[in-house]
Amino acid sequence: MMRRLPQFIRSLFAVLMKMLLDIEDEPAWHGAETEDEDAGETSNYSLGQECLDRLSIALGGNTIAPVASELLPQYLAAPEWQKRHAALITLAQISEGCAKVSKLK
Repeated sequence: MMRRLPQFIRSLFAVLMKMLLDIEDEPAWHGAETEDEDAGETSNYSLGQECLDRLSIALGGNTIAPVASELLPQYLAAPEWQKRHAALITLAQISEGCAKVSKLK
């Protein structure tokens, strides 16, 4: 049903990517003194990751890839590290759902 509403999919995808921006810089992270793999992550960040994964699997690469190709370059070109990080995490999260389209399998 969502495939019939491309604007909704674009809006939802954009909101989920914005949720990935809700991450805090953890100054001690580079020292690797703690084993907290999720340091700096918030519940919005985790929810955004999970929803991107589920959305890409449910809708498939033919629907998600065009939407992602619009937003990802903007995030990758941004000067803020949070946006570049969000773009890379988005790629990782949607890779399973877009595997056939991107010929990664």
